[in-house]
Amino acid sequence: MKNLFLALLFLTVFSLSGAFKADISLNKADGFYKCGEKAVCKILIKKDGKPLAGDTLRVILKDEGKIILKKDFKTDGKPVSISHTLTHPGWLYFGVELLDENGNPRSGKGIRKHRLNPTIITEIGAIFDAGKIRGTADKPADFDSFWQQKRAALDKIPLKAKLTPLPSGDKNVKLYAMEIPCGISRPATGYLAVPANAKKGSTPAIVEFLSWSSVDASRKSAVNKAKQGFLSIHATWHGFPVGKPKSFYKKSIPPVIRGGRKFIDDRDKWVMGEVYLRVMRALDFIKSRPEWDHKTLVAAGGSLGGAQAAAAAALDKDVTIALVGVPCFAEFDTRKSGRIKSIPHRTAPAVLKGDTKPLEAAAYYDLIHLARYITCEIFVCTGFTDQLCPPSNVIAFYNALNPKCRKTLSTNPRTGHFGTTKNVKGIQRLEKLVNSITVFNYTEK
Repeated sequence: MKNLFLALLFLTVFSLSGAFKADISLNKADGFYKCGEKAVCKILIKKDGKPLAGDTLRVILKDEGKIILKKDFKTDGKPVSISHTLTHPGWLYFGVELLDENGNPRSGKGIRKHRLNPTIITEIGAIFDAGKIRGTADKPADFDSFWQQKRAALDKIPLKAKLTPLPSGDKNVKLYAMEIPCGISRPATGYLAVPANAKKGSTPAIVEFLSWSSVDASRKSAVNKAKQGFLSIHATWHGFPVGKPKSFYKKSIPPVIRGGRKFIDDRDKWVMGEVYLRVMRALDFIKSRPEWDHKTLVAAGGSLGGAQAAAAAALDKDVTIALVGVPCFAEFDTRKSGRIKSIPHRTAPAVLKGDTKPLEAAAYYDLIHLARYITCEIFVCTGFTDQLCPPSNVIAFYNALNPKCRKTLSTNPRTGHFGTTKNVKGIQRLEKLVNSITVFNYTEK
């Protein structure tokens, strides 16, 4: 497994938005350890190019997201060193704060790496016995029949897409706003982009899925993929019309949907469960297009988009390549494993009160259970500082993948969520595919 991991430089310098710079490293560059091995973390904070001396750093250690140690260090111009190990397979996180004269963590400009951790000046993570990290929740006994019934119900709905032509900004690309009925609360929506001169059966297809943001799908991404020679869809998760201003989505998508909690205890009505049905319908539609070559179908996305790409690969055997970046929806029920629950169940009031119905409903959508149905080529990525979609959850999904699939994992001990972790090997695979496509452009007469 180790030869699949992304090799990294031993030391990376993070430039912050102010005068501070933080150097952070581990004694193992890739961040992978065996249980019992010590992960040694070294930290050096500089201001205006000079190492801090006389200031106080606080290092926070977390085991699977739970704080296990806070330790303060007085800086003396030399690197601070702290070590720890885990005796169980899992994820260890190191976060660093810079304290002010009153002993409070500094925040704001020059300190904050991202909005979820405004006091963290730098961070890094480690994984212990990655190959032994496994999902522990039981798959529902009727899991297969549940999805067979969903597929049968979807097949009864006519595949009649509403396509509205839009300007693409490129004479060689035809662009459409797309709406496809799914028999649920909202249709599958997105942008369809088609190479203007594509012949019947000539074009590989790609469906990219929007992450968990209440925004429009990416017109630009759909067009760019078509310019590269793909029959392309960029799909929303929410099912609202594309092409609207930001204010529309903020106003139209209510918090109960934005937060993924509507009907959270009902496996048939859960609002995020419907997302998978929209995934299936988008795939149905792109496969119905005459331009598709019936050979290559790519599903790709990050975060919720990554979960959708994984679901696409599990629920549609025509998917040939899946790019699954920092996915959520891996491990909703972690009562046995002790790891962090996937969003939105992590903070759902019903779950926090001890109600198990939401966990039982979510089991039908858990990537851990869907993983064994994935047999295509798949590229997964995770960052070891990702506290939204933790790396141990993602690795549990990766380890659950069907042995028949060709799988590759890209990792980075210093990156987290929000676009910071790149699906390096997946991007390379897509670039190779792009280079194999012959794109014929119109010649003006």
